[in-house]
Amino acid sequence: MFRIALFVCPQTLCSSLGLAMDSFHLANRLAGERHFEVLRISSDGAPVELPFGRVEVEGGLDLAAHCDLLLIPATGADIDSTVKANQALLSWLRRAPAGVQLGSLCSSAFLLAEAGVLDGRRATTHWALEAAFRARYPQVRLDIDALCTDDNGRLCSGGAQAGLDLCLYLIERHAGAALARRAAATL
Repeated sequence: MFRIALFVCPQTLCSSLGLAMDSFHLANRLAGERHFEVLRISSDGAPVELPFGRVEVEGGLDLAAHCDLLLIPATGADIDSTVKANQALLSWLRRAPAGVQLGSLCSSAFLLAEAGVLDGRRATTHWALEAAFRARYPQVRLDIDALCTDDNGRLCSGGAQAGLDLCLYLIERHAGAALARRAAATL
């Protein structure tokens, strides 16, 4: 079973979090078995208040070390405040265990890049953030036209709904093309 830790912080966009959770839960339901275990985590293991409600989590960042992938849903376009508010995540990303893949949906590529884990790697983010990303992280090989990228375990998606493309890519990779096609058709 592929274990995914979804990082939730006050800047998390509910639509991005829901898209990721729905994709993997749907894949499990369609398959009739659990290919994916999805855990919500926060920096300290405490529930997170979002504009649409409180999100309960299964644990803190320490739980991500026991997962196959730490995936950060989109966090919006206020990059400076998001980076400032998520220093614990940045610290964890810099020392992430070698076996844990790291991924982002949409604007959260900025968090991966800020931690330095995208240096020299191909990545993508929301097209409207291209200039800011290139100026801030010239060491990252930004492919703004890609819907999703995978550079040796560093995964990124483009615009907010391109997160679905990354989720379907992961479903195909870890549970097969047939299931990914069924999930895509259902979604």
